[in-house]
Amino acid sequence: MNTQTVIFNKISFVNVVNPRELELKDLRNNFGFNPLHIEDYVHKTQTPKIESSKNYDLIVLDIPLFNHENGVQNTTDVNKKTSKSPIDSLLSISHVTLSSMPIPHFLPHEKKMRVISNQVALFIGKDYLVVMHSGITPINHIFSLCQKPYTTEMNF
Repeated sequence: MNTQTVIFNKISFVNVVNPRELELKDLRNNFGFNPLHIEDYVHKTQTPKIESSKNYDLIVLDIPLFNHENGVQNTTDVNKKTSKSPIDSLLSISHVTLSSMPIPHFLPHEKKMRVISNQVALFIGKDYLVVMHSGITPINHIFSLCQKPYTTEMNF
């Protein structure tokens, strides 16, 4: 199964990556999710929305990611390759007028990237958070941080 769960103080964080029919059936049975709400994620044609039902709230979001010619890359993967993106370089320039603003220089690997959207569904109940996504690195990173033993100091 592509489902992992962390429980802390009686609150569950359920991370569902690339859910298949087995995981979707399990979510319907264990949490009582409305089948139409699950379909909102499965068909990925749903526009971002927030809906409330009796036992939970649903948030459907489109998350921007970089699409590289070799597959989808998340922003964390791209930031490892370069120390500063062209946009960050532009934003860090002080006292720039429009007439003197430089044209951003893109590195060869950046020219082959496109921004695409990836859909995420969040089911928020009284004692749980269920996140369905297609393997978005930052979400998996947050989940892995939650799996680590609790310390008074957390570095993000």
